[in-house]
Amino acid sequence: MSFKLSLVYEALAAGNYKNAAKLALNAEGRRKGGICAAARALRCLALVRLEKGREAEELMHGLRQGVREGKIVLDMDDLHKMQMYYREVQREEEAAKLFEEYWTAGSYSDELLGRCAFMSFFRSKQYMEAQRVATRLSRSFSGSKEFTASPGDYSLWCALASYMQVWSNQVDDRFLAIAIGLTKKAISLGSKGPEVARFVQRITEATNKEDYRAMIEEGGPLYSHFSSEAERLEAILDSEESREARIDVAERLIEFHDHDSWTYWERFIDEIIGDDTQGNTDEDADRSRILRLIESVQKDEKTSSLKVKRASFLARVELESRIGNPNSEEFLGLILNYFERFGDRPICSSDLRSYIERISAPQMRRQLSSNLLHAASLHPEQWDFHVTARFLTYWMGVDIPESPSELFSRFLERADPRSGSMSLNPS
Repeated sequence: MSFKLSLVYEALAAGNYKNAAKLALNAEGRRKGGICAAARALRCLALVRLEKGREAEELMHGLRQGVREGKIVLDMDDLHKMQMYYREVQREEEAAKLFEEYWTAGSYSDELLGRCAFMSFFRSKQYMEAQRVATRLSRSFSGSKEFTASPGDYSLWCALASYMQVWSNQVDDRFLAIAIGLTKKAISLGSKGPEVARFVQRITEATNKEDYRAMIEEGGPLYSHFSSEAERLEAILDSEESREARIDVAERLIEFHDHDSWTYWERFIDEIIGDDTQGNTDEDADRSRILRLIESVQKDEKTSSLKVKRASFLARVELESRIGNPNSEEFLGLILNYFERFGDRPICSSDLRSYIERISAPQMRRQLSSNLLHAASLHPEQWDFHVTARFLTYWMGVDIPESPSELFSRFLERADPRSGSMSLNPS
């Protein structure tokens, strides 16, 4: 990029569109043999942002006319700047047509132009045109190593464009069969990765989930697409139709892959409790199953040399908040236990905020506030405990007049940097 154009970019980035238009006009005549199309396109972009859309459109029309008459020759940089303008005015299909026109003329890197045409058609939701371009790319460059990881990648682009035509109601569901066939072809040609597996899952949801599950099981064509067993189990979890099967998979994810993933714990609890919309399951049995896993994980962590993790303890609070009474002594005890274990971690206040806000009884709020402040006072040198306790008390609205920022500043002021100690007991 020339120095002149870099100044235009800087003005656009700074929101100084009037200066950008002026700088772009100054740069337009800086190319040997005629107008600098990139500068003209950036000038049009600046004018649009100055709400001078009609003037910008007239200038762009003149540029396109000069190109058609052979008076202006475009290079890849010009094409990309024109694309920026068309994206701004939400007509990126015009840029796609330009890319394809130069591709057909055999200009520059044919494959790159084709890829740009596909992306522009796709972003402008011209999915049928995108599929046509992807098909042409697949036929012309299936063995290319310059831009693609495998010969099947352009077949996957065809499949994606076919699926999006169905998803956007441009064609009927019969096109799903085409998308599935193209995806299987892409896989057979070497396209792989978890994103490929997830795409297969999406397009088979409306047709045949069992086919997808067979593909991701050991020995199936998608088995090797996952970077870890946990990633594959997540895919299985999303495809299982049986409640019990989903619970088993969610439990395996926690037990064998990540004790501290709140996403896994929340999904496990959701599958057991959240799915019981008709009251068809035994609440006591559900509670016992969740508690068994919590206790098992905590026992394993206690006997290992690893630092105790938060997720299982937070899962215990979550369980009680769903099927217990937030205004009970038991619920308050679980929150206090969590604070005593993890109150020195800044994230603790965020972990507990949604739970303390469920406590509606004023006397229970006051009791919990007192308990939290007392627990914090047992750690006079650990200021994080005090900050966490005060934030939680503030969110409960109990006898704390300061805002969170004032609380934080007050605790910082109590630190004595000369002695290296922190005297943070609230007075």
